[in-house]
Amino acid sequence: IQHAQAYGPLHWRMAAVGATNFAGQIVMWLPLLGMMTGLVSGYTGMLIMDWLIDQDIPFTAVARNAGRVKEMMAQRVVRLESARYEIVEAEHTVESLTAAFRGAKVVCNTVGPFVNFGLTAVEAALKAGCHHIDTTGEQGYMRAVREQFGELYRQAGLLVSPSIAYMYTFAEIAAELALEKERALVTLASI
Repeated sequence: IQHAQAYGPLHWRMAAVGATNFAGQIVMWLPLLGMMTGLVSGYTGMLIMDWLIDQDIPFTAVARNAGRVKEMMAQRVVRLESARYEIVEAEHTVESLTAAFRGAKVVCNTVGPFVNFGLTAVEAALKAGCHHIDTTGEQGYMRAVREQFGELYRQAGLLVSPSIAYMYTFAEIAAELALEKERALVTLASI
C-alpha cells in the first residue's frame, strides 16, 4: 500500500510527460551511488526502479560506478529478475551524460544534493533532447533550473520538471490548486 500511495504522484507526473509511453527510453541518473563517504544509499533510485518494473517499463540506469549499482540493485530492487534494463557507466560531466542520455526521451535524475550536482544533468538532458524530471525538494536548485533552463526547454519543446518525489509533489499540487483558486478569486473580484 505504501508503495502504491508513494508513487501515485510520480505516475501522474510521468504520464503528463508521456513517460509511460516511452518504453525503453527512460534513463535514470544515479551518480552518487558508492561515492563520497559510502553513506549514500540510492534509496530513491531503487524505489523508482521498483515502480518502473511494476509498470513493465524498460529503463537504463546511468551511474558513475556500474558495478556498485548492479550490486545495490541485486540487494534492493524487487522483481529485478523480471526487469528489462541496462546499466551504463558515465562520468558526472555534461559531455559524458549527454552521450549516455542520447536516444532516451525522459531523464529521471536522482542525484543529490541537487544544488551541487543537479544542473549538470539538466543541461545534459537538454543537449540530448530529453525531458528532465527529478526528485529534489531543494528550492534554490528548483529556482536555478527555472531561471537557467526553463526557457531553453520550452524553446526545445521539452519539459523540465524538478521536484516530482512523493514527499514534495502533494504539497506542490496543493499549492498549485490554491494559486489557481486565488487567481480565480482575483479574476472574479476584478470583473
